[in-house]
Amino acid sequence: MGQAFSDLLPGYQNGVFLSYAHVDDQAPAGFEQGWVTQLAGELEKHLQQLLVCESPNLLWRDRNQARGGEHLSELLGGAISSSAVFLAILSPAYVGKDYCVGELTHFVRHCGPGLGARLIFAEMLPESELQHLPAEARSSVRVRFFDPPSAVQQLRRYGYPTLQSCAQSKDGVYANYYSALNALVESIKKRFLELGYRKPKGDANRVAIRAPKLSRTQSVLVAESSDDLDRARRELCEFLRDAGYEVRPAGSYFFGSARFREPFDEDLAASDLYVQLLGAAEGRAIPQIERPYVLFQHERAAARGRPPRLLWRDPALDPRQVSNEALRDLLKSENVFSGTLESFKQEVEKRLARLREPAPEPVAAATPGPGAELKHRKVFLNANQDDQQVLNSLAGRLVGKVVVQRPLFSGPARTKRKVRRELISDCDAMILVQDRAPASWAYEQLAESQKVRTRAFSLLGLCAEEPQQRIDDLPMVPPELRPIRPDQLESVVGAL
Repeated sequence: MGQAFSDLLPGYQNGVFLSYAHVDDQAPAGFEQGWVTQLAGELEKHLQQLLVCESPNLLWRDRNQARGGEHLSELLGGAISSSAVFLAILSPAYVGKDYCVGELTHFVRHCGPGLGARLIFAEMLPESELQHLPAEARSSVRVRFFDPPSAVQQLRRYGYPTLQSCAQSKDGVYANYYSALNALVESIKKRFLELGYRKPKGDANRVAIRAPKLSRTQSVLVAESSDDLDRARRELCEFLRDAGYEVRPAGSYFFGSARFREPFDEDLAASDLYVQLLGAAEGRAIPQIERPYVLFQHERAAARGRPPRLLWRDPALDPRQVSNEALRDLLKSENVFSGTLESFKQEVEKRLARLREPAPEPVAAATPGPGAELKHRKVFLNANQDDQQVLNSLAGRLVGKVVVQRPLFSGPARTKRKVRRELISDCDAMILVQDRAPASWAYEQLAESQKVRTRAFSLLGLCAEEPQQRIDDLPMVPPELRPIRPDQLESVVGAL
């Protein structure tokens, strides 16, 4: 059992009362959940993360489809009156149902001061006939979950029939759903805080943990995990906060939004340690790049090279049984801590303690003696098979200046991948040659290099006719990635 909601927000027994027309929650043929149930699950999960709240009354909804008429039951009326926020799923059906209008009218009559701040509409479908609603409700906050029809497109409802089906589409409704969800969650959070919401201080039965005496509060980025690890992730975040560390992000990045990269990059730059819990599930994919967000976050953090990364998996999990190849490789890497969650918490604190230790004085590098010969640098010109001709032309310019290494274009896929990984690991510099190859190819090469490299490249570049535009098209850009035009290649490599 979680903490009573009234302990977190005095004066209110429930957080959000969800009011909707049951016809709007009918599951489409072939699907298990309706649209409202799906939204309620996503909303509750993100509010739990953002508010550090596990109260069973965070979100209250009536599942009794037999209700009706203008008269509310005592239970329903009490739930409405004792809720901090009234969230109505606005649609033609909602406006046309007496019981929906009755619930809204009851809230308006009993909510007291601050009605405008406590009433929120999630617009499921267009509805212009609002004369049936109380006048006080017509100016409340609205969050739209659809694109209205136009001359060039039909009406598009976000997240319909399900989020999974929308994730496979290319029309943006998946990203728009999470953008709207983000706005809805932030609106509710703002209302809670204005009413005096207090985040819980943790389990009263837990032994108090004294925060370390730090000259500066250390910051830990606890990356998103797949849904099956949500509870473990919240437990880890609560442990770190109790120990006096700053935990990032404050809520969720909402990867369906088109602007999810900026806040994540800001948190990376401000954090002392990157921590992530890994399981067998790869989780939802980011529609813009069709990449699971669990993998994307780690790859983006690895591309920056900082902060240090510490990952965890359950020792009972056998990575060989994981179907996603990239996740399987990550689970088997040396950075992954395999042990109980409690032991991982202690490992995180140990790592943070080591990061607080002063760095040793740098040792001056030895200067080569007279006559010492410098070894040729190994430069891996990495290209897609479609760009093989361009690669050969560029490689000819570098013969005699450096040791040019090229990918294998013939043979079994497993062999070609093994050779490419060996070249990435062994070379001094890697230059991506991109002419016809898509941005997804360049992204895959950069992501793979982060997995197999144990040291930084002396040069990491992308060579193309318009290299900066190609780089701007990438979802993940390592800060050291350098744009190189073909006419600059010899001078850039000569400076190694």
